[in-house]
Amino acid sequence: MGATIPMDSNSAMNRYELHYLRDINRLLGGGIKQAVGADGMASRQLWCMQQLVASMAAERNAAGETGKRLLAQCREQLPLLREVISEPTLLANLERHCRAEAIPELANDIARIAAALAASPDPRATALLTQLVDLDVARWTGIDAEVARLSASATVPDRETDPFNSEQRARLAELLRKQCGEGPDLAITKVQALAGGFSKQTIMITLTGNQVLPAEVVVRRDRADSPVGSTVIDEFELLKSLHQSGMAVPRPFAIDKGSVIGDPIMIVSRIDGRNIGDTYDMYDLGCPGAVLTLAVQLARLHRIPLSKLTRPLSGHDKSQDEHLRGDIEEFRSHWQAQGESSIVIEAAFKSLDARFASLPTEGRCITHRDMRFHNILVDANGVTAILDWETAAVGRPARDLGYVYRHIRQLGDWSRFIDAYGEAGGEIPSDEELDFYRLWADLLMTIWMYRARASYLASGGGNIQLAFAGERMRQHNLSILAETLRDVLRTT
Repeated sequence: MGATIPMDSNSAMNRYELHYLRDINRLLGGGIKQAVGADGMASRQLWCMQQLVASMAAERNAAGETGKRLLAQCREQLPLLREVISEPTLLANLERHCRAEAIPELANDIARIAAALAASPDPRATALLTQLVDLDVARWTGIDAEVARLSASATVPDRETDPFNSEQRARLAELLRKQCGEGPDLAITKVQALAGGFSKQTIMITLTGNQVLPAEVVVRRDRADSPVGSTVIDEFELLKSLHQSGMAVPRPFAIDKGSVIGDPIMIVSRIDGRNIGDTYDMYDLGCPGAVLTLAVQLARLHRIPLSKLTRPLSGHDKSQDEHLRGDIEEFRSHWQAQGESSIVIEAAFKSLDARFASLPTEGRCITHRDMRFHNILVDANGVTAILDWETAAVGRPARDLGYVYRHIRQLGDWSRFIDAYGEAGGEIPSDEELDFYRLWADLLMTIWMYRARASYLASGGGNIQLAFAGERMRQHNLSILAETLRDVLRTT
């Protein structure tokens, strides 16, 4: 999906195949409506299939127009590229593929050109790169819009099938008796698995006969095919430290490495509240207290001494430069292993490289590293809980601020948020550091989606949720990354 494909009879997706995909997409939409309320997992899988088909149809349908725009842009930019780019072989390949109108090869050339432009201090290079990024913005936002049109009638499922059989329920109840001091009358009367979560499954549990625990608790379960590779075992220890420090987090109750259900699980308190956003966008703007209360919570988190942790976090034994550079190189290697090309991904990596040396290295703290409102609960007064600490690590405060920037801008005034964060004791980053972490947040999220697709292919298929992430979420991440890169370039 990196190189564009002309839409003709010899292409990978001709007009007949597009019609097939559109009809399958329509039928899947009807199947979801029938499955909702009957089998939560079946409806979730059908929805992911529908999204997968819609994303494939939209991307293939856009390929021909994308190729035409790319060819026209290359021909227009060639004279100035000869002045700015000092790589004769790259330019020669570009000219040859322009003449031959070889779109897939041209797409690869342009991705390399974008990387070279991003590394150049020449203002003309920045202007040329911005024009190329504009192409990708138009491409991926157009695909987003087409998927939305194709999916307009689909219902998003909100639950999955009960993951516990009777024996596993009994083992879970026994675990709570042993670790939490519950009595023999403890029983599990209701289990509801929430939909979503590619690395962890969230399961709501209702108890009766409880003497110590509340009537409702939450089970967090490691997914065996997670592309993230984190575990609730480590998250449990961090939650204990954060809860003792007064953070708005679930209280951890019990932990099991696999004897209950086969996968590691932890049991934590249930906190009232609702999500008002997904991984990317806010869908409920009716909570005015969310911005300022999150600013206070983030400032509190970033002020907790690392010495308060009962177990060290990732990065504790490395310098800031070494840890951050290691993360970037890890994700760069994951990207290179895909064997694909992308204007915005190549340019984003080079833009980070160019900004790396100017970053502050002192003042490290606990960072959440997935701080957006899909991991935050709110009520009418503001934030009630920050969830999902599986990727937490030692780092600069700006790491979390850059990550949450997109959501705060959608909710309201960034300046109000950052002022409140500073007043609560947080370290306000420079614009340059904030831009670096904004770009890094969207780049790593995009690579995560490529990793999800690689996990799906390596497993031989079967997990349609990973396929959904590797296609539909990959497309949307590319759209967001392109917009962020363009914004950062314009402020350079």
